[in-house]
Amino acid sequence: MSTAVRTSQALGFTAALFAAGYGFCASHLAVPRLYSLKPSVSTPMFKTVFYDGAVIIVPSALLASAGNAYAAYGSALPEAQRLYIAAALLSIAPLVWTQLVMIKGINRLNGIADSSEVEQEKVQSSEVVGLLKTWSVQNYVRSALYTTGGIIGIFASFAYA
Repeated sequence: MSTAVRTSQALGFTAALFAAGYGFCASHLAVPRLYSLKPSVSTPMFKTVFYDGAVIIVPSALLASAGNAYAAYGSALPEAQRLYIAAALLSIAPLVWTQLVMIKGINRLNGIADSSEVEQEKVQSSEVVGLLKTWSVQNYVRSALYTTGGIIGIFASFAYA
């Protein structure tokens, strides 16, 4: 197997597992700290976490997916190709999940963050906490998708070396 394929294998599973850990930490460490804060404080902080995270997660997902796709292309064995394709799809699936499932809640939280402080104070804290908790659970799903893609990529890399 060529050096380019070996490099793409390593980049694929490493980027997927990095994205999994990064996302998990946001749900486990960062966002829960916002539950007890007023909406005028928690929603701007969520917006920062979301957009700063996207700067890291989107390139990581694309790198993981591209690395696994190239590994599939460079592999001679159909079994390995299927595993790399699965890893590539699982590595890009969280971006689709975000747009199909999570975006409504994200837009609501960011809309509250962008509103005036007077408008923010009219929003019920329970609504914001509910949105944040829903986001955290949905983000755990994204982490699980990245983790699964990374594990499949590792397995394929070593099983079909």
